[in-house]
Amino acid sequence: MIVSELVVGVWQYMFDVAGLGLGFAVALLFAAVTLDNRIVGGSLVSFAVYAAVHFVYQVLHFTDSAADRMGGVLILEFLLAVGLLPLSHRLKQRETRAPARPSAAAPGAFDRR
Repeated sequence: MIVSELVVGVWQYMFDVAGLGLGFAVALLFAAVTLDNRIVGGSLVSFAVYAAVHFVYQVLHFTDSAADRMGGVLILEFLLAVGLLPLSHRLKQRETRAPARPSAAAPGAFDRR
């Protein structure tokens, strides 16, 4: 999804939609780097809404083969975003199951000198 939005954003750099695509690419990249379940989930939901609305717009306003290809890409992006949503829930479960590591500044932390 990140790569496709970067390509679309750069390809349509002269249109307002390019900023939207590049913004989504940055948000999805940030979610992929941080792996915070709320950021990942929020990015995926917002991207899925965007892909669905953009698909409907393409279907209603364009009929050429380029629009057909774009519609196919948008459907795949929507399905990918929705399919990845359960994984964002697993990120939360992983965070809650991870044992806490004592920090050096925490009281009772082990002294390794």
